[in-house]
Amino acid sequence: MHIQYTDLPEPKSLPEGATLEYATQDQDCRSLERFAIRTLNAGMHTPEIIDESRESFWIIISGEGTMTRGDETTPIRPRDLIITPPGVPHSLTAGDTPVKWFDVAFHSATWEIAAEALEDGVGDSHGDHVKGKPSLVRGEELPPQEGDSCYRYPHARPHSTLDHWDQNSSEPGARAANHVHDSHEEFWYIHEGSGHVEQNGQIFEVSAGDLIGHAPGVHHTLIAEKEPIRWYCFCMNRWLMPLVKDALVEA
Repeated sequence: MHIQYTDLPEPKSLPEGATLEYATQDQDCRSLERFAIRTLNAGMHTPEIIDESRESFWIIISGEGTMTRGDETTPIRPRDLIITPPGVPHSLTAGDTPVKWFDVAFHSATWEIAAEALEDGVGDSHGDHVKGKPSLVRGEELPPQEGDSCYRYPHARPHSTLDHWDQNSSEPGARAANHVHDSHEEFWYIHEGSGHVEQNGQIFEVSAGDLIGHAPGVHHTLIAEKEPIRWYCFCMNRWLMPLVKDALVEA
């Protein structure tokens, strides 16, 4: 899967802001159901949202405001990761400047089939530093994205459809993330810069705004050449694949 930013339509204008949807359906990678970049104008608020079948992940790109989930209201800032379980009403209010964020969700079949497994906890944790089921991970607590680096947002993977969200930085001449996954899909979003991606020996150009999916068994790597690349890496909880792979094939 390679969705190029230059092929996307203009962002859809809404009364409170704008949204840019990536067409993740009918792709060779099926686990990702929603990937969008949304903008909320200063002083505006989104309608209240309730998604009964998906866990949603919002990652703040820029701007500040407040996030309301149920009866709880929390300030949000750039780089924050906000995790909202299915069935929880949530909305966002922008402050004095517009708020821009990623809106990510995995296939609804995942939660429908694996809800009990996620409640009990499935797979390995990312580490003992993650306590409970955090619903907000502060980006300001992560190191700055510099040089050749990879920083993983800490969250409770055994209880979430999100396996990981990494922020990455590659300098010119670097060859990053040179690996293959046997059973799960992985996605890369190019945030800044340009370079090349190699999949099983096939090389193609990527640039800011592109979304790339890597199917199981596909060896992949990112090559930074003339300029630095800032990019994000994420995937659905790999421990859920034995439970949901048949449903994803049929989706």
